[in-house]
Amino acid sequence: MDAVAARYAALPADALGDRALVLAGLPQATSPIERYVHAYHLLRRDTPADDQAAFELLSAADVRAAVAHAEELRLAVVPLEGTSADEQLARGLAAYTDAKRLEARYGRPTAATAHFVGYFLDVMNRYSEARQELRKGIALCGHSHVLRINGGFAAFALGLHDEALQHFEAAIAVRPHYLKPLRGLVWTLTAAGRYDEALQRIDSAPLEDTQANQRWRIVQKGQVETQRALALRAAGDVTGCEGALARAAESYAAAQRAGDSGHKKSPTYRIFQGLRQRGPGADEAVFQGLVALVAEDPHHSWWLRSLVEHLPESLGPDSTRALRSLLQATLQRALYSSAEH
Repeated sequence: MDAVAARYAALPADALGDRALVLAGLPQATSPIERYVHAYHLLRRDTPADDQAAFELLSAADVRAAVAHAEELRLAVVPLEGTSADEQLARGLAAYTDAKRLEARYGRPTAATAHFVGYFLDVMNRYSEARQELRKGIALCGHSHVLRINGGFAAFALGLHDEALQHFEAAIAVRPHYLKPLRGLVWTLTAAGRYDEALQRIDSAPLEDTQANQRWRIVQKGQVETQRALALRAAGDVTGCEGALARAAESYAAAQRAGDSGHKKSPTYRIFQGLRQRGPGADEAVFQGLVALVAEDPHHSWWLRSLVEHLPESLGPDSTRALRSLLQATLQRALYSSAEH
């Protein structure tokens, strides 16, 4: 720990944050407290490789036993990205169990333990329970933007739009430049059919002026207009649907000019392409996009209603396979969740 302190002391006054700290070449950390401190500084560097290294350090049994806060740090970086749905469920259950053990170790729920319990319930698609746990954490620490964001996503998954909006607005008030709560807010406004509000918030959000954020604004506006077009199509408003599609096309073209091609792989873009088609195959193209949207993120399961509304009279082989895969995944999640009660 003295060696780490010396590295901090040697940094110039204008050093650019924690990533300026060089951790290479330090004496090998041996005791649990030294490995905990080393992991803490790795996490502050905030890179995927450092997060993984920190997770491995914090997963040692003696570190977890010696330092309660080490368990909080470990739970914050449980690796879920890039894993299969089955692996996510399994890791979510293991982490949920560890969070409950930590809560017992403290002798009471804390804002941190409530957050971890709620978050990993959400990972397991147990949204109603997640919502209750996250609300406990919010009662203990209402200004936590992390609790508010995850509370918002749990409410969103349950179709509780007003509650989700309250959480996302509270998170934005604390972190106005952070994209994640804004994304949740836009999703919720779109799901509630408040398309113009969603577009206004995209335009007015004080995000950092980076190329990535500029592209997000453009693509997101196209996606909002695509969802508007889908709703107008279902309502039989052909003229309104065409207008929304034209605006979506403008946004997607602007995104392409800005160097973004990733949006063309999104389920919403597939819906857009289906809505623009004419003749045979158009309905199935829209349907396949909706199936992909629900499959992409279980928080979008409320789209099942729209999927049923846009179910074609008959399904081709590709649509049948996609629907069968979605139903199998939905059933598996439901059985997995009920088995853990």
